[in-house]
Amino acid sequence: MKALVISNDRDEAESISLWFQRRWPQTTLYSVADGNDGIEVAEAEWPDIVIVDLDMPGADSFDALEKIRLFSDVPLMVLTSSDEETEKTWALELGADAYIVKPLSRVEFLARVQALLRRARMTHHKEDCLVQTRRTTWRTNLINLLANYLPS
Repeated sequence: MKALVISNDRDEAESISLWFQRRWPQTTLYSVADGNDGIEVAEAEWPDIVIVDLDMPGADSFDALEKIRLFSDVPLMVLTSSDEETEKTWALELGADAYIVKPLSRVEFLARVQALLRRARMTHHKEDCLVQTRRTTWRTNLINLLANYLPS
């Protein structure tokens, strides 16, 4: 699994990295300190989940959230020290899938990550099944069409 953490809080990023390594030892974790670098890593590496700290200065984190959502359906989790309804609403409208208020609880954080990953896998599995069904239907229709036109 690949995970991307966009946070300028070094201690927070290190804690998250440690939690991921303990829970999912095979995780490749990318950690960047600003939104623009986060967008670049998300485009280059296609992580399975992105965690964005909204407490970074400026609108950097909201920009990253919005721009990543433009090219990817990756699960996006946001972290913030604010429990304000307007910030929650804005983050969710820009594409966040989960919103956690700091201080982080390791147990809740990992449970939410697991839930987001499970939901993403289910969505991709359904899409794969739909594609396979369309391929099978297309082949069956082609065989039936050819059978009607080929001499017996």
